[in-house]
Amino acid sequence: MKAHGVPWLIRHLAGDPAIEVPSPSFTLMQTYELPRFTVVHADLYRVSGASELAELGFDDLPAGTVILLEWPDRAAGFLPPDRLDIAFTLAPQLGLDYRDVRITGYGSFAPRAERIAAARRFLDESDCGDAARERRDAQERHRLGQKEVRTDNAGVSKLAYAAMLAKAVRKNVATRGSPGTGEAYCSFRVDAQGALSVESCKASSHAHEAILRGAIVATRAPPPPDGGFFASQRIHFQ
Repeated sequence: MKAHGVPWLIRHLAGDPAIEVPSPSFTLMQTYELPRFTVVHADLYRVSGASELAELGFDDLPAGTVILLEWPDRAAGFLPPDRLDIAFTLAPQLGLDYRDVRITGYGSFAPRAERIAAARRFLDESDCGDAARERRDAQERHRLGQKEVRTDNAGVSKLAYAAMLAKAVRKNVATRGSPGTGEAYCSFRVDAQGALSVESCKASSHAHEAILRGAIVATRAPPPPDGGFFASQRIHFQ
């Protein structure tokens, strides 16, 4: 992560591939005032105690600062109680370019970490784990007619409900056999009683579409969280 990952990440966050990203090995800390938030890149290898962290200005960092730490164990006990940690660790058995990533939420960020995990499970279980995703701010989501992502328990329960629907539909598809290699994608609604109705479909053939349509309509679900629910399902047939 250090040699190439940190400069790439800072340039990505800055939206400027040409921005200079010097190593903090001698200055110990580099600060970047970006439009959305402040980014701090710190190398704590030569830091021996909390007093030195205070001298570096860790106490004065604004709320919402993104901190990229090398030797993060030397900042133990000095980081804010409400934070989201993203840790990159080596996995030599999988190759030199592979990294394990662990996301941990502390304090008020704990529900956000749980929501990230729930979203990850939902995408994987819906066969959309490799789908391209992009960040949208609240104003753009509103313009597109999307609801803002919620960070409370209701948001997590909706993701869990969607994952449950995906599992139920896939189970019904499996009982209907396969017409051969292909795929089908359908969007559908769930009414207040838990009945599913298909809105639209795209498929490799009429046979693929018929199987997924039938599986969706045959699925019976518990009442959705807000009295109504909209979802989609993609099935790859072998």
